Parts: sequence; structure tokens; C-alpha cells
Amino acid sequence: MQEQGYEVVRGSENSQRKKLSVNEYKHVQDTIKQNRQHETKLKEQGLKTIAEINPEVTAKDEKGERVKLSEHAELIPKLAKQFDIEYVFQSLRKVIEMVRQQLKRRFERLKQKEQELSEREKTIAAKEKAFAEFEKNFELPSPIAQPQFYRMQVEEGIIKPAEKLAEHLERSNDKFSHAQLKMPEKGRERK
Repeated sequence: MQEQGYEVVRGSENSQRKKLSVNEYKHVQDTIKQNRQHETKLKEQGLKTIAEINPEVTAKDEKGERVKLSEHAELIPKLAKQFDIEYVFQSLRKVIEMVRQQLKRRFERLKQKEQELSEREKTIAAKEKAFAEFEKNFELPSPIAQPQFYRMQVEEGIIKPAEKLAEHLERSNDKFSHAQLKMPEKGRERK
């Protein structure tokens, strides 16, 4: 070719390239093939993970219609061949970030509910303490004053009486007044 006037130089003077033997070339080609297969498996796993995490993810089928990956797992191997591995990883990152945000919101709600529960527990503890103090200082009315005490609670709407007891209170309303009943003092003789 140089005799015909072409300036052709075979190879480069400072080139690092070397010639491969046939066995070395086959080994390199096998390695490339294995890497592609591994990449395809990674893509499939990534797409399956995306479909599991977010069932709403869609892709186009052979007809060009959008279908959910979670419902059409048979599309995943075909899609894995179409997509670049970096695209799959970016999609995974987006889905993981979406899940992270959802978990963050749930954590905040749980934290808020925990605070509300803590405040309720404090309120209940304060009421239990007040009730224990009330119980400690509470004295039952005398047996004679108990019906009057009960009737006053019913009239004030503190308690609701049973039907028969309410009828009895209405009948006994004539016999008892709201005046306080006095118990006989100890040591006082009855006539």
C-alpha cells in the first residue's frame, strides 16, 4: 500500500496492546459472556425487587400497553435485556427512597401516638392516685342514710337506678325528706 502512495503504518509505536493467542481470545470472550449473563441476572433481580416493593410499577408489554410488573412477572427477563444496569439501580434507589420516606412518616406518626399514650398514662396515673386518696378518706353513710344518699345521687344524675329500685324510691319519696337523718347517739336510751 505504501508503494501505491498510501501512508499506512501498522500498529503504534508506543502501544500497550498485545496480540492474543487463540486460547486467550476464547477465554476473554467467555469472561465477557459470563459478565453479560451476570448483569442480566442482576437486572432481573433488581426489577423483581422493584415490583415487590412497589406493586404499582408499570412497563410496556409487547403490544406497547402498560402493565404492572407485579402482575406480569414473565416480562421481567425481557425487560432486563432492554434496560441498562445503571437504570435499574437508579430505579431501585428511587423505590428505596420512597419506602424510606414512607417509613419515616410512619415513624413520626408512631412517635406522636407514643407521646399521646404517655400523656394519657400520666392522666390515668393522676386519676388513680386521686381515686386512691378518695377511697382512703371515703366513709360510707350510715345504713339509715344510705337510701337518702342513693336518691340524691339519682336525682343529680350521678347514677342511674335500676327500674325496681327507681319505683321503690318514688314510693318512699313520701316517707323520707331531703333533711338529714340523724342516727341515735351511742349511750342514749331509747324510749
